[in-house]
Amino acid sequence: MTHLQDLINGYSVYEPWVQVEMDEKPMLFDSLDMPDEMVYSQGSYPTSVHNFSMIRDYYKPFIQAVDNYLIHWETTSDITPPDSISYLMAYNMDNPDQVYLTWSPEFDTNFKSTEIQFDLDSISINSPIIDFNDYSSLQYMRLNNQTIIGVNNSEPWFFRIRAKDHFDNAGPWSVTVSNILPGHSPPDTILMFNESTIIESIIDEDIDGNDYSVDTVNGLPGISPSLALFGNTWKSVQIDSFLPDSTTILQLFSRVDSLSEIQAIGFSDGEKTLRYSIAGTEMLDIEEWIPVYQGSGQTRIWNSYNIPIGDDWVAWFDSLSAINEIQFINDNDDTSRASGSIHFSMILDISPDLPISPSVYIDYSLGDIRLENNQEMVSASFTSTVIDSDSYNFTFHWEFGDGNSSNEIHPYHEYVLLDDHDYTVILTVEDETGQQGWGTAMIQVDPGESSFPLTLNFVGDIMMGRRFEDDDGIISTLGVNALYEPTSEILGLAADVTVANLEILLSDQGYPHPTKSIVFRCAPANVGGLIYAGIDVVSLANNHIMDYMEPAMIQTQNLLSEVGIHHSGAGMDSYEAYLPAMISRKGQTISFLI
Repeated sequence: MTHLQDLINGYSVYEPWVQVEMDEKPMLFDSLDMPDEMVYSQGSYPTSVHNFSMIRDYYKPFIQAVDNYLIHWETTSDITPPDSISYLMAYNMDNPDQVYLTWSPEFDTNFKSTEIQFDLDSISINSPIIDFNDYSSLQYMRLNNQTIIGVNNSEPWFFRIRAKDHFDNAGPWSVTVSNILPGHSPPDTILMFNESTIIESIIDEDIDGNDYSVDTVNGLPGISPSLALFGNTWKSVQIDSFLPDSTTILQLFSRVDSLSEIQAIGFSDGEKTLRYSIAGTEMLDIEEWIPVYQGSGQTRIWNSYNIPIGDDWVAWFDSLSAINEIQFINDNDDTSRASGSIHFSMILDISPDLPISPSVYIDYSLGDIRLENNQEMVSASFTSTVIDSDSYNFTFHWEFGDGNSSNEIHPYHEYVLLDDHDYTVILTVEDETGQQGWGTAMIQVDPGESSFPLTLNFVGDIMMGRRFEDDDGIISTLGVNALYEPTSEILGLAADVTVANLEILLSDQGYPHPTKSIVFRCAPANVGGLIYAGIDVVSLANNHIMDYMEPAMIQTQNLLSEVGIHHSGAGMDSYEAYLPAMISRKGQTISFLI
């Protein structure tokens, strides 16, 4: 059936035929407590040939109704329009002529197409409308996203959406959204190549000085020409001087066609230079290069890299200075092998268009202290207020300071009066862009008996791979818990919070880092050892978290979150990596930046 549907249109809501499989024993019979002996001939179950006619007669009205609909749906008028589509969002793509839309689809029996209306500055009745004639995928009722091509996303476009059926009934338009949200402005262009761009050699490094070109054919789609390097070539371009601040993020676009020893970009103020390797086969000195992006992008396709130039510049040179030169590197000193090649496209300052973190506020009210089962208790009602100019949907996580938590927006909580100190409540709110904000409150209740002191254990590297997983290794022969049995009494069982450095990925996904000779990972099931050991918090900020690239890192983070082990120190960007791990014990909430 899938094959036949693809022959018509893979996105069509209509199937070539309808196949209905009926339950051998209808639920109605079960709800009436009718035994098989009463329902089926000779009490036979499941359905045998002797029972087929009886079951067919039972379902016949339903089958006939479906058959009538398929025959008459085009001639029987439908006067009910589809419902309004909700949660429309617009995002700028890396390509400057594309905007990405997402929404929550609505289902309609006679659905024909999703319609999208858009325009600059504002939408009027005469603004253009696109439908399945423009993008065939819009006839797919379950579609929840579409990339709009041919719009300059540095300008503010406005979009709204609705569904239309085959009888020309149109649902109401959704709310209008823009690709440039309040508090945002379009990225600034730092460098864009053209045929008049002056390309200079970097002295003592540019060996194959003529092995470059301004390529007018192989550019980022929708973009002006790119700079192609295909020899042992180091080039530079002078730019209008700009002074970054500590939050400045530059976005670079490049395409590695084939590998050289070092393929990189550098930024200079004329005296100091900061260089980032993008790809290459050489193991680099981290005192001279920032290799964090090396090998992270696929070859032969365009990749984008967000570079925290301001933060990195301060980390390397202690203070900010104006940048006036950008360097492009395709280093290949080994003459026994051919040089690879790389294309560089434009460079943007995307700081004005970065997501905005939510501002979070907490209010609460306390009830009267009461006695239940010889235990003093007090109830607390919490309300949250979130201010965020560029997001509409949020997730909430409350830590009440007594080890309990909630994911409700406005929760209600019961405190058992055990400690002679205040409870620290922390609310973490995450918006749809992944930005987080925090609100705190101190809950003052009458003191009970103290449970202090609060004790913490810290341990170094945890390794659950390498020879431990060999056929004759400890994990394979005795199980992962055997690694922790000798220390469990003085580690997880001896403290309120136990913190460790997880020196290995918990993953069966990803691929080895292309520039690392030593890489670690272990079976995801080994997370059970961390639970057995009583590990509460792990640091992922180590030199092995990217051993099997992003898929393995993400799998490790998700697995730790699923089993309730807090983690910090890694992420898809520096913002995620710097997010704290927070845990509550004995009325205190502790944040870990590790």
